[in-house]
Amino acid sequence: MEGGRSPATRQCILQAAQRLFAIHGYHGASIRDIVHACGVSNAALYYHFGSKQDLYFEVLGEYVAAVVGQLHKADSGEGTSRSRLACVALAYAQIILESQNVLQTLLRDVAQFDEDEIARLLPDLGSQIPAAFASILKDGIEAEEFRAVHARRAGILMMGMVNAMAVRRLYAKAETTLDEDVDLVIEVLLEGIGI
Repeated sequence: MEGGRSPATRQCILQAAQRLFAIHGYHGASIRDIVHACGVSNAALYYHFGSKQDLYFEVLGEYVAAVVGQLHKADSGEGTSRSRLACVALAYAQIILESQNVLQTLLRDVAQFDEDEIARLLPDLGSQIPAAFASILKDGIEAEEFRAVHARRAGILMMGMVNAMAVRRLYAKAETTLDEDVDLVIEVLLEGIGI
């Protein structure tokens, strides 16, 4: 690839890194393998990203942004807050099921960095996905469809519940459909399990 400083070079490096980090993890994907996949020099990678760590966080940031984009796309803004939550929860569960290896690898490897590095390189990493749920919960609270709760914390709780139901499907034969699992999450979150 010509022009180590071109936007096309940057994009090639980013795509190669996404693929290699997903397959081999942060430590298993070498700079040499990444630049070799694009036919550029190490200097081209360092020009565009500064370091392997910066490149990794760029990959993770783009992945999270893509997930958040899919969640926003799933929320049409139409209907009740409950139906909107169901659409976003189902989209999130499908994302988990379709990209489990990428997501697990990227999130596993982020744990090796200290909190200051994460906050500097990706300051809102832990809040972007739950925010998609929290904004709908806030709308529901304002419309008096839901009682007043801390929407951000409830969004984190909902994300965790959907994640648990989706991951369960990866490791055990599910006796219910994904839609039924999402409906249960919504029901338990909004109505509890009391009599």
